[in-house]
Amino acid sequence: MQTSKNHFEAKVVFNDETIRRMFRTEFYTYEGLRHLLWLAAAFVLVMAALFTAIPTVVKVLCLLVGCAMFAMPDFLSRVAAEGVIMQRGGAETTVSCRVNDGGVDVENGAHIPFAKIDRLVEDDQYFYIFQSRQMAVMIPKGSLLPANPERFAKVLAKETGKDWQRSKSLWGLNLKDLIQMGKDRFQRSAS
Repeated sequence: MQTSKNHFEAKVVFNDETIRRMFRTEFYTYEGLRHLLWLAAAFVLVMAALFTAIPTVVKVLCLLVGCAMFAMPDFLSRVAAEGVIMQRGGAETTVSCRVNDGGVDVENGAHIPFAKIDRLVEDDQYFYIFQSRQMAVMIPKGSLLPANPERFAKVLAKETGKDWQRSKSLWGLNLKDLIQMGKDRFQRSAS
């Protein structure tokens, strides 16, 4: 039952894949500076293995670790996600949420007013509404009712005054992303 033209409903099934996806998105959204340091450390290890006069065993270790770090820049989010998955023991849960004129209401009683939304992030399959890095709502585009993801995105952007960001890895960073990382780091150290 719709209460306004800006009313949307959705259900998300939290299983192993959606949990991994949520942690990865949160990590790429909030931990950009840590990502850069991770890549810098990987680069240093590979360069040390290739261009320094160190024992062969150390060269091989540096090369292996450096390449592994390049291959898995989201390793820390993977570890956190696997911890949650192990605690859940493979259980799936379905969570419903509603977006209406007052904000975002989640089935468990959580309410996020539009003014408290920190970031709006999307990928090809999901919208992510972050109140903070610990509190977020994940909305599958395919289960959105009414089925109009474009209108949903416009309504949330208008209500929150925030632009939608695309979920991206370190390989897709630009100057705007680097400036945002610096702002995030400054805000965290100030609080």
